[in-house]
Amino acid sequence: KIRKGLGHFGAFLITAVFSSLFYLFFFDDKTNWFFSVPFIFLQGFFLAELTEFIQLFTPGRSGLFSDVLIDFTGFAIGAGITLLIVLIYYIVIYLLKKHGKKKDTDETK
Repeated sequence: KIRKGLGHFGAFLITAVFSSLFYLFFFDDKTNWFFSVPFIFLQGFFLAELTEFIQLFTPGRSGLFSDVLIDFTGFAIGAGITLLIVLIYYIVIYLLKKHGKKKDTDETK
């Protein structure tokens, strides 16, 4: 349980961070990046299923749906944290720009 909980969960958490950042840098227009969020989670679920499917062909191993859920939970938490950090970053940048424009118009009066 500890190996699956820390190893698989942690590996998929790190994979989710890199997957989310890949989509962020892949799109030139950052507003379209938010449309890729469902695909990020679908990719994580597919990857979790694929790793368990591969285990079906390994002698002495079996693929369990509970293992898929452990792996996908790690992926979902990693992607969720990454998306939240990026969203907060864009909100802060937006508010700073908005506050800067307001300050510039107040100084010109």
